[in-house]
Amino acid sequence: MRRRDVMSLAAAVGTAAVAKRPATAIEAAIVPARLVTPPGTELLLGIRFIGLRDGQPVVRGRERVHYRFTGDGGVTMSAHSESFDPPVLRDVFYRLGSDWRPRECFVSSQSATEFGGSGWYRWSEGEVEIEGHNPAAGRISRRVALESPARAVVAHPVSTDVLVGMAADTARVGGPISAQGVYLTSADPYGRTAPELVKGDVKVAYLGEEPVETPVGVFTGDHFLLYLPDGSGGHAPFQDLWCHAGSPVFLKSRARAPISTFYELATMEIVPPRR
Repeated sequence: MRRRDVMSLAAAVGTAAVAKRPATAIEAAIVPARLVTPPGTELLLGIRFIGLRDGQPVVRGRERVHYRFTGDGGVTMSAHSESFDPPVLRDVFYRLGSDWRPRECFVSSQSATEFGGSGWYRWSEGEVEIEGHNPAAGRISRRVALESPARAVVAHPVSTDVLVGMAADTARVGGPISAQGVYLTSADPYGRTAPELVKGDVKVAYLGEEPVETPVGVFTGDHFLLYLPDGSGGHAPFQDLWCHAGSPVFLKSRARAPISTFYELATMEIVPPRR
């Protein structure tokens, strides 16, 4: 996947970067330019989970995400994700290389009634080291040989779902095609158990670049459609994902049944590097 510089909304629209109102149709046609993001730049995002109850939209969760761009061309990413229904807390930390692929990952989960577990993963070309603990397995310490190098690791906060796009071929619009090197840290769809190592069976269609309208502004985004096993040997479309073009930064997501939730970027703060 080619890398392009992450856009700086603050530089494009000044102090309007944290505006809460939706863009108008005219504004939606104005896409901020991509600008260089110097090492030390930080992005802080707030995400809302919107579901339906009795046909009415309800907030069913929230997430805070912090990205920091590092001097080696990579990024550190942390997320605190809270689902109200079902009740579960998820905390994760990633270190991604300049190719946006995982180098390290920490996960911790907590359901409404019990601790789900926590673990540290260290990814290399041919294996992953796992250290952690969960109530079912107790102490975990192992090395696992990988069938294919890890290209994306999903730890279940919705902002980590867009990392699957890092396993897609953005030179090829259309699909879907099988995404190689996708791993999950929990077999539970809400991430209530950890640390595990689950090889993802997912197909991805890259639908191209497009303007993405959010409550904080309009961005140029990469659009991916994820397909999951349908129980009959095939794959069915499950989740639309949009991230900043050429980067792992979340913009929005729409998950189909049975989760049936829309995830929207509600707030953004951009912190420039220290001088």
